[in-house]
Amino acid sequence: MRTQRRLQPQVSTVYRCELESCLHCGRALMPCHYLSGRKTVQTMVAVMEIAHRPKRCVEPNCRGHQRALRSAGWQQIAPLHSTYGFDVIATIGWQRQQHRHIYADIHSQLVETLSISPSQVSYLYNVHYLPLLACHERQNMAQLHQISAEPGLILSLDGLAPEGGEPQLWLVRELQTGLMARNGWLSEQSQTAFENFLQPIVEQELQVRAILSDKQRGLVPAISTVFPAAKHGFCQAHYLSNIADPVAAVDEGLKVTLRKTVRQEVGPIIRAEQVEKPGVLTMTGLIPSPVPDEQPSRPTPQTEGLGGDGIIPDQAAVTQPERDEIITAFKRRVRYLLTLKGRPPFRLAGLEMYRFTIACAQIPVPEGYHFLQTAKATPLAGVQGFQPEAPDHRSLWIMAPLIPKD
Repeated sequence: MRTQRRLQPQVSTVYRCELESCLHCGRALMPCHYLSGRKTVQTMVAVMEIAHRPKRCVEPNCRGHQRALRSAGWQQIAPLHSTYGFDVIATIGWQRQQHRHIYADIHSQLVETLSISPSQVSYLYNVHYLPLLACHERQNMAQLHQISAEPGLILSLDGLAPEGGEPQLWLVRELQTGLMARNGWLSEQSQTAFENFLQPIVEQELQVRAILSDKQRGLVPAISTVFPAAKHGFCQAHYLSNIADPVAAVDEGLKVTLRKTVRQEVGPIIRAEQVEKPGVLTMTGLIPSPVPDEQPSRPTPQTEGLGGDGIIPDQAAVTQPERDEIITAFKRRVRYLLTLKGRPPFRLAGLEMYRFTIACAQIPVPEGYHFLQTAKATPLAGVQGFQPEAPDHRSLWIMAPLIPKD
């Protein structure tokens, strides 16, 4: 059998009940002749041995005579029947809630200060921290009633998509304060289930001015039944997504056609890379490829840029590796543009692909830099070969404000 590890207390404190008179009859309280609640508690700063001296009512006929009253100071050190302080529980909850740490990471941090196991970390979080967090949120009930009395509550209802027929988590949040009014698991999305879920809000006599939610089949009639006077609006993100569907369909066609055209025209060119050997781009590690000898660099004569905008190196001073690097950068940029993905209604990949490809091909090049002319001609050749299909009458007015103009 494993020997139990004994902790050596660094601090020993005996607390006395702070009350002086009975809560029932008002008579004086008499301290008991014994100590209660003796235990060793680990905190983040020290190991403490604590106990308290309770008090009782001196009146035998009082109903509080048989009850021993504990010290409030003793109860503020650690939960009842727990040997870990509230500061340890708060640290575990903070690491879990704010930093998203797993129990093993939290344990590795605490074990340097405390004697604790990974299972105890999980137990303290689920059994002690979560109930304390729920009690803390109840303190905001007065603020919720204040908002309800003046402008009225604005609630948002949302649920997480269930997995494999499991119950669905639903949340009710007050938008003006950000407070979580109600949350829970629903086994079904029927009107009856939603009414039972929302009815406690009405029972608290809270005035609801408006509600924002999705358009679930059972939720809409449930809201009209439970909150008949509240205005009901639907999620604007879903509205925007529905409005953008025609645009997204046209943009997807533009992206596919443009990508196909560019790859047909200049696909072999933009896929070419400087290779060490066939199929190998760069080799590093303990046995890398030998580095070729570099030619000694020459002085870089400077000439004035076109229009006096700046100083650019003379074409004769640009070495062949530098030219290859510039051309490779152009090719990689075009390859990146061909892999853009859309996110309607916020991002349309086809329009961005067209606009950035044109911008890449229209970079101004100083006169005489023939290798730069070759590089910028790579994406331009693909775009010039692009012939978009004739859109229908809906696509014309949808796409007109979005297509970049010269």
